[in-house]
Amino acid sequence: SHMLVMSPSSCSKVLLRGGGGGCGGGGGGRNRPASFSCHDHHLPSSRHHRSLSRSVSSSLKVSRVVLASVSASPAYETRGPESVPSTQRVPLTTGVLDDPSASSSSSTQPPLLKFYRDTNAWCPFCERVWLALEAKQIPYECEFVDLRNKPKWFTDMVPTGLVPAARFNSDDALVWESADILRELEERFPDVKLTPDDEEATQYMNEFIEKEVEAKDTLTAIGYRYLIGGAFGEERDPSKLPELKEALDEAVERAKPYFDHGFIAGNQVSLADVMIAPAIERLAANLVTFRGYDLREKLAPWFDAMEELPAYGAVMGDPETHNTVVRQLFGLKKDEAHLPPPPQYIPVTPGGAEEAGQCLKNNLDAVVADAVKNSGVSEEDADVVRVYLQTLADSLNFSSFLDSDGVGSVRPMSPHPRPSMQELKELDDEAAEAAVKLAARKRAVGAATIAFVRNRVSAPRDMSAHAAVAFRAAADSFLTSIY
Repeated sequence: SHMLVMSPSSCSKVLLRGGGGGCGGGGGGRNRPASFSCHDHHLPSSRHHRSLSRSVSSSLKVSRVVLASVSASPAYETRGPESVPSTQRVPLTTGVLDDPSASSSSSTQPPLLKFYRDTNAWCPFCERVWLALEAKQIPYECEFVDLRNKPKWFTDMVPTGLVPAARFNSDDALVWESADILRELEERFPDVKLTPDDEEATQYMNEFIEKEVEAKDTLTAIGYRYLIGGAFGEERDPSKLPELKEALDEAVERAKPYFDHGFIAGNQVSLADVMIAPAIERLAANLVTFRGYDLREKLAPWFDAMEELPAYGAVMGDPETHNTVVRQLFGLKKDEAHLPPPPQYIPVTPGGAEEAGQCLKNNLDAVVADAVKNSGVSEEDADVVRVYLQTLADSLNFSSFLDSDGVGSVRPMSPHPRPSMQELKELDDEAAEAAVKLAARKRAVGAATIAFVRNRVSAPRDMSAHAAVAFRAAADSFLTSIY
């Protein structure tokens, strides 16, 4: 499981500016498994300021074409020859039916479309489409696109070269840019609507989208300026932080009425919630950690409503993933921001532990290879790495049978404890010293492995947010018992 591998690039540009509809490709980084990165060479959209409730037939002149069928695998998540996702997230069928992490519209029926998205699962525009697919309960399949090395078939197929894109099985129609895909989904699949039936609520939804999604100075754009200390690309000036905070306070007060009653436009999730969720989700995790600004508390009714949705539970990230990503994106250093524990508003659950353990078991070979390559241990330690990862997976599986309070408290014993006094008595001095050193070295390899994968996991790319939280809790507990 090649886990978290974000690099500084221009998804940040899009979040700072607001609006937009796709992520592209760009640079790389060291120690990065091939095929994982989320970037944006953002192209302006001619449809940038149109209301999402407009007729689909008039809004897809540029981003909709009909192509010959592209080869597809019937699998839930398909792997192209140049595109290798970190994990094969298989929806679980036991023990997690009441857990939001178990949701997957694509797992029960033949797919109606193919959803092209980034391998890293961090592109906010892909998350918009992903959330809409889950909320509308549309069967779909995914194909991952390596944004650092986009395959020719994808750039030939999508003129902008950006993700997300969607190809509909019924007529081979291809649509790209997130806003246009959302419109197309509303037109083609009206059974579960993301636009309110009430005209006044629809107007309210469109007003929000115009002001807080498509405009230049949106709440999220202003929030990211405060987070990084200025506009993207500008040299950061700490002296501007009070001024930027004041601007954010004003933006929050302006936008707060939209969030005060739960969902933005009525009693059900709408396109307004879908379009703002990826940016607000990231910003809330980042601001409280790096600036001590609790955006989540200020918009609590909306967060509470969204996190009750199984669809959102399936696609959202967790705070630790978002904070790890933003440190790389914006280069926040120790002298600029302390790193307190991330806010734990996602609970550790038995269902999350089951999913995390199953993901680790399903991808054990890939996780071992990644740890050997990137954690600092040597290739000759591969067998030791595997033992500790298998122990972690077993611990998660055991945790799945406990109640919520017990999950994460399991402390498995080290597979290589210090030899007992009785064992050492049976050896001469030289052999005893060698046995102690060998066991200690294996424990060191094990500790490095668990610490590495603990911070390597990325939600929702490798597993759901609920699973990632359980994974890290189990890893933390294991680390305390290795020595």
